[in-house]
Amino acid sequence: MKKKITQTLLPIIMGLSVITQFACSDDNKSGSNYNGPLKLTTFYPDSGYLSSKIIIEGENLGTDASKLSVYFNKKKGYISQAAGNILMVYAPKLPGDTCIISVVKGNDSLTFDNKFRYISRFTVENVCGKTGSRYNIGGDLASTTIEGWRLKVGCCDPEGNYYSCYSWFGHNGGLALISEKKNLSKKIISELVNDVMYHKVTEKLYAVSTQKNVIYEIDPSNGWKVKRRYLKPQDPPDKQVDYNSTSCIAYCTVDGYFYGRTATKQLFRFKLEDMVENIKSLDPLLYSHLTHQKYIRIK
Repeated sequence: MKKKITQTLLPIIMGLSVITQFACSDDNKSGSNYNGPLKLTTFYPDSGYLSSKIIIEGENLGTDASKLSVYFNKKKGYISQAAGNILMVYAPKLPGDTCIISVVKGNDSLTFDNKFRYISRFTVENVCGKTGSRYNIGGDLASTTIEGWRLKVGCCDPEGNYYSCYSWFGHNGGLALISEKKNLSKKIISELVNDVMYHKVTEKLYAVSTQKNVIYEIDPSNGWKVKRRYLKPQDPPDKQVDYNSTSCIAYCTVDGYFYGRTATKQLFRFKLEDMVENIKSLDPLLYSHLTHQKYIRIK
């Protein structure tokens, strides 16, 4: 029984010790100068997994986390707090089984002699969001919250970025980027979208809108710049597809077609060359029809 009590209390005592150290460091910030030579003392624990909290102690670490970098081998950890002579860092994803921890501050770069052991956990892990929180997309993953908001379908790109459509019961939604590599979340589109896919040939993303005839093209290599594109009207007119509220999109490498399904349960397909940017010059009548719908905005 005594052993069980000791094992239970030990993490609590360590946690309280860390909080006390950060509090004391914060109290001394105003009267301290951390411009001296960088020194490393210790880090703990000596093992952990993705997003484990690692405490680094040393001298002249400073209080500005943006001027510091902590690497686990070549993978950069996320510094959540810098308090003079102590840092709190989150372990990055899969840096290697045995890691050399290095701290960089300006032109100074030091490494610990002892190694950090990374533990791979092949289990379901939380990426972002927490229970009891409200919606907040835009910032680091620690502050990203999605509780109460519907994350719908999504996809990944070759860089490991995740894209997800989101909405609140069909209202006030958009397309969000979740990047573990860059430790950020970002609103890419602030209008309702029903589905998104990554195209390996163009290396761009395509999202279908709840707006009639609208397809968004997103370029990850250009700061996720968004273009609003439109499908060419079909000929003859009696073969027109009701594109309103297209609910899914997929690409077939065999025939080179995009496939989509509408809210009216029609399956249709189109190619890249069937998408245009200026619908007004292509079909003034369709342009007039679209702009008379109050929820459509033509850019």
